[in-house]
Amino acid sequence: MDFETQVQPIFTASCACHQSTAAPQGEVLLPGSSYDSLVNVRSTESSSILRVKPGDPDSSYLVIKIDDNVPNVAALRVGERMPRGMPPLGGGDIQTIRQWIQEG
Repeated sequence: MDFETQVQPIFTASCACHQSTAAPQGEVLLPGSSYDSLVNVRSTESSSILRVKPGDPDSSYLVIKIDDNVPNVAALRVGERMPRGMPPLGGGDIQTIRQWIQEG
């Protein structure tokens, strides 16, 4: 799974609030910045969880925020499902993100 060509376009199209250096929670999802903002970085909303834990989508806060099908999601998610104020990401987009994380 290629981050720049398969995952980044999902963020660019769907995560408008995170498309600036003043993004909420410091989670900047701009091309060239998003990988470093996500992988092995502690969530600011739930500091016991990494935003992206390579190899473990269900323990990655990014997935917890976008996927209502994560086991115990209600207990793990702080705040709203993302993207805020928009329809949920499509299953194909969620699966792409999950696969990228699973591949580590």
